Amino acid sequence: MFTAPRFSACCRLVDLLANPQDIAFLSGLIQREIIYRILRGLEGARLRAIATLGDQSHRTAKAIASTTANYAKTLRAEELVQLASMGVSTLLHHFHALSAMSPLQ
Repeated sequence: MFTAPRFSACCRLVDLLANPQDIAFLSGLIQREIIYRILRGLEGARLRAIATLGDQSHRTAKAIASTTANYAKTLRAEELVQLASMGVSTLLHHFHALSAMSPLQ
């Protein structure tokens, strides 16, 4: 969900293009604000789970990253299961829990 404060921060980041001399000093601060607002929002819980949960979440995150990076290719469940080193039903459950989508979506 794109909130007004997050939208405002993104606009301020883009507005820096009009004042290139300010980019070096302000862009990092605004980027940190955007990350902060994302982590404090609804997506934050999902991101924190990926970053802090055990090995299974990290393996599921690998499968999600692979799906995202190879979205144009034919998706083979066997490849994702092998990449994540877990069973099909376990991977599908964790994939949905972390991404709110199935691999096919």
